[in-house]
Amino acid sequence: MIENGTIVVFKRGYKWYKAKIGGKRDAFTAKTKLKKLSDVKGDKNYITLALYIKKNNLPIKEEDVLKTYDVERLYIKSKGRDSVESAPQTNSLKKLDSYWWSELNEVCLSCIRECKQSSMVILSCCPQYSTDKE
Repeated sequence: MIENGTIVVFKRGYKWYKAKIGGKRDAFTAKTKLKKLSDVKGDKNYITLALYIKKNNLPIKEEDVLKTYDVERLYIKSKGRDSVESAPQTNSLKKLDSYWWSELNEVCLSCIRECKQSSMVILSCCPQYSTDKE
């Protein structure tokens, strides 16, 4: 399953906890109750159980792990490259941004105003549209 000493955040009932996977099988140690999930510090370092299983090529099902630990949700503190923080998101966002704005909307291009929209946007009405110079 998940190796001992791994830090996790889990939901049991309607309550969230932060803990370590303990020495006994299927047990948590150093359990701390959280008021809400957003109270977790360094939340970018936690990944979902499904991603953890996929990244580590584990031959287990997500449902089996949840049943084993008797939890509804489980997030695992990742080590190294699995974390969201280390993922090249800025590059991905820059690529998306440049793709989104690679072409401008044809209706906007025919307008004299400076506000332009992406070609991805479908305009149904624009109150500022004007082709005449004021």
